[in-house]
Amino acid sequence: MAIINGRDYSEHPKEYLMLLRRLVTQVLPFKSQIIDCQFAKNKTSLYLLIINVERQTYYHLRISNHPSRLNFYQPPTFYIEKFNDQLTLKKGLSTFFSQVTFERFSYHDYFALSVLSFAYRRGVKMYVESNGEFMLEKIPEMIYYCRIKHRWHDLYSPLGQKISEQFRELFPKGQLSYILEKNQEQKIYVTSSGMALLSYFRDKYHQRYLKEVKSVNWHEIEMPVK
Repeated sequence: MAIINGRDYSEHPKEYLMLLRRLVTQVLPFKSQIIDCQFAKNKTSLYLLIINVERQTYYHLRISNHPSRLNFYQPPTFYIEKFNDQLTLKKGLSTFFSQVTFERFSYHDYFALSVLSFAYRRGVKMYVESNGEFMLEKIPEMIYYCRIKHRWHDLYSPLGQKISEQFRELFPKGQLSYILEKNQEQKIYVTSSGMALLSYFRDKYHQRYLKEVKSVNWHEIEMPVK
C-alpha cells in the first residue's frame, strides 16, 4: 500500500481505493469511464476496467507496487511505489494513459462468457485441464471440458474447438479465472470484469445471443459459426 501525501493507507483500503479511482477518473482518455473496480484479496493491488464509450473498446488496468503473482494473467500494471504525492501520481497516470491501447470486446467474447455464466442452470460446469502449473505460456495447450450432472452419475464431455479457443483468448485478458475444487478439478468462471463487460455490452449483443444460444447442445458445447 502506498504512502500518499505523507499518509499511510495500509489501514484504510477503502479510502485508498476512492483516492486512486478519483485520480484515474481525472486523467482518463476522452469519453472513457470506469465500469469495474476491484481490490485484490491482499488489498495491495487495484484492478480497473475502463470503457471508451465512443469507440466501444475496453482496457483492463492493474495498479500496484509489485508484479502480478498470477501465472496465467499478467495485466498492464501501473506501479505506484515511486509516487508519494497526489500531483506526481496524477501526472504519472496521465502519461501512462497517453500510451495505452484499448481492446475490442467482440460478440464471440460475449457469447462465450454468457454461455459459461448460464451453464449452471443447465446442470453444466466447465473446467480446464492445464497439465501442470497454470501458466500464461501454457494457455494454448489447455484442454477445456464440461461436467453434466445427471441423476445417477455425471457425464464428462470436451468442449468444442472454437469455444475452447475463445476461452484461451479470454483467460489472459482477465475475463476468466478458475477455482480449485476439492477433487482438484479446476472449475472456470467469469470474473468481475467479465461480468461487467457482459452487462455493458448487453444492449449491443444480447438479442443475437438469445437467438443463437437456442441451438447450443449442452452435451457438446460449441460456438456459433463466425
